[in-house]
Amino acid sequence: MTDQLISFETAKLAEEKGFTKDRFSHFPSFCYTINANGYKEGILNHVSVGIPAPTQSLLQKWLREKYNIHIIIEPEIDPIDDSVYYRWRGRIKMRPSQIGGVSKTYEEALEQGLQEALKLID
Repeated sequence: MTDQLISFETAKLAEEKGFTKDRFSHFPSFCYTINANGYKEGILNHVSVGIPAPTQSLLQKWLREKYNIHIIIEPEIDPIDDSVYYRWRGRIKMRPSQIGGVSKTYEEALEQGLQEALKLID
């Protein structure tokens, strides 16, 4: 079992908001490499160029520690067929919680929550 890396889109947004791999140098570092047109080419381990690609949990921790943004994933059960779905909820300082849409997996819901949280940072 391994932690899920954030998507390329989330990585670009995190970098714009100040996430750098230097702060977490004790964790394995991955980067998305980009071509001359700005499109993702691949993921490389232990490189110093490219867009940092942390795990979802590491980015979640960064948001919590640096911006006091808490992202919570909650399971929901469909009453019709007992399927489990996941919804993210974000708590930013003392503002009311924001609630996201329903996803089929925990990781999809967390990715949505991470993106929305990053968009809130000025």
